Amino acid sequence: MINPDYAVVIYDGLNGGGMVYKALSSNVVLGLTTEPGKHAMETWVIQDDGTVLMTKTTSGFGGFDSAKALVGKVTGRCN
Repeated sequence: MINPDYAVVIYDGLNGGGMVYKALSSNVVLGLTTEPGKHAMETWVIQDDGTVLMTKTTSGFGGFDSAKALVGKVTGRCN
């Protein structure tokens, strides 16, 4: 589970630039970015059975404006 006191999302240069992430609980992380005329919001939820749900909406990025959703499974643990 996510420890909201220690959770961090590291930007690797490939995507997510400018997003600020905050753990809201032991299984929910929210990412936000706002620049003049550009907005994005991302949510991540890890369910008790290891299912991961992600949603993301972007606006103000031209051809990248979109709504996205992902469903997956946790396959490992970070220490």
